[in-house]
Amino acid sequence: MIVSDWKVLCVDDESDHQENIKRILSSRMDGNKFEFTFASSFDAGMVHIKERRFDLIFLDVHEKTSDPDPSKNPDEEDQRGEQLLKELKQSRFVPVVFYTGFPTKVDHLKSHVVKVVDKGAPLEEIRAAVTSILTTGLPHLAQYIEEQSRAYIWDSLEEAMKQVDVENVTSDIALLAARNLAKNLSQKCIKELLEGDVNLISPLEMYLFPPERGSCNPADIYRRSEDDSLWMVLTPACDFEQGKAENVLLAKLTPLTEHELYKEWKEKASEFDALKGKQVTKEDKQAVSVVA
Repeated sequence: MIVSDWKVLCVDDESDHQENIKRILSSRMDGNKFEFTFASSFDAGMVHIKERRFDLIFLDVHEKTSDPDPSKNPDEEDQRGEQLLKELKQSRFVPVVFYTGFPTKVDHLKSHVVKVVDKGAPLEEIRAAVTSILTTGLPHLAQYIEEQSRAYIWDSLEEAMKQVDVENVTSDIALLAARNLAKNLSQKCIKELLEGDVNLISPLEMYLFPPERGSCNPADIYRRSEDDSLWMVLTPACDFEQGKAENVLLAKLTPLTEHELYKEWKEKASEFDALKGKQVTKEDKQAVSVVA
């Protein structure tokens, strides 16, 4: 997990719960440090979200002053914590941990970036929820994008643009900033940022997931509903771009496990495994390696 300093907003109308979260994350978090901002109401929390940038938000579900009490009215759905999450999703991306005495109210919202922890849960459960979110690398990526944009505009572009007459400055300046950001978001840069192996290629580097709706691009893979077979698009990108592709060329894909070379390799590998405990000759090893 990547170590960094994280800005955390904690929204809870009970100060002891706020301090409890701060205490729990102050140690045993693999070197990560957390700077806290506290809000005692959901309205105040929303103001903070609009005015400042956060890497993580802790949310209660129930606000005593305005929400129906879930312990007395379990069927009531108007809880401000869920409402604040909906508003947050409309403004920016920030992972959320619901820290609540009524976890069943928001269990349906769980995801890789929305966690739910009962206020009566062990301390390690809170740390585990935060660790799980940080492990996605998404908070670190968001930090990186903001820093790259800031550094380029203030440290490089601003000084260079002083040499350009004011009347000649156009929106091209934004294109320069976007191009620099795109350069720093290359696969190699992001792998190094997230401490990944630059020598390995993940399928996610080649394919979009989930795929863009209504799009069709070279190397896209489609599943035929009639027989569940897989087909790859071979039509060149220029034909799609120029609107010339009245028909699309597809090639049927053969699963690796069904390919003749793979079957032959598996057969030889099984023969090699059968020789365990016996003397394996140099010729035996070569026969398997050639097929592989």
